Amino acid sequence: MGLWSASILNISMTAAKNVYALMLALVIVLSGCFGNTTPDADGQSTNANTNVSPLIEIGEWTTETDAWNATHWNVTIYRAMTDIDGVIASAGWDFDLDGVIDYPSTSVRSVDQLSIPASNWLNQSAIYGVINDTKFTTISFIAIDDDGDSSGQLVTLDTVTHPYWPGGGTLNSYTADDAAASTSGADDDVLMSVRWQYAVDDLNWAFVVIKLSVGDSTYDCNTAGDQECSIAQDGNDAAVWETGEFLTISESGTDIANGATTINLYITYRGSVIAGDSSVSVS
Repeated sequence: MGLWSASILNISMTAAKNVYALMLALVIVLSGCFGNTTPDADGQSTNANTNVSPLIEIGEWTTETDAWNATHWNVTIYRAMTDIDGVIASAGWDFDLDGVIDYPSTSVRSVDQLSIPASNWLNQSAIYGVINDTKFTTISFIAIDDDGDSSGQLVTLDTVTHPYWPGGGTLNSYTADDAAASTSGADDDVLMSVRWQYAVDDLNWAFVVIKLSVGDSTYDCNTAGDQECSIAQDGNDAAVWETGEFLTISESGTDIANGATTINLYITYRGSVIAGDSSVSVS
């Protein structure tokens, strides 16, 4: 074979190799573009398994025992959740940490009123070796999105760290009613009865403030009877407002109501307002 023919053959073989290499490269590129992706709604390719699990935030909480039989502890707790790439399909609180929701709660934000059985709480004395009544438990909030992915967040509760609302007040509440005694122009009428009905805390009178108001006039009340209205107790301890105890509030040298009168009632403990009836109509 002549030199010219050999050169032509070498060029042809080189060109064939280059074409083969180019085709192989194209196959690899095209395989990457079309082989392992899933197109989304607008034709763009997205990677698989990109679902984001729900996000959960646990906020403030308080505890109180059942006022009557101590079979459970009531917990008021704030929480929030969101699913940034979908919707929440189911959510709620798991009291015994078995992965099953015991109390459903599906709003994105909620203040939940939980009633956790006493059997779920442990004694703090098991840790410190000192006998006391403090108990604690851990519960979980679980959220499951529409893709089946789930998230959970644990929160440990106790019966001493947050037994009151912030500011030193009390979580419990009172009721107030007309004393069913006619009011007159005198200054010693019996006005109303106030019952510490939904309560588990005895309140020290040194930190209790009770005021009445009618229109623009405000009247101070105390157990000593040396203010415009007096407070009589039916309990056994004069130093505290005992749980379940009712008070009788009367005029004390000041004519507060004469006939049908709406009296506004304002009660605080350690500077925080106690929940309860804010006004009473007396006659």
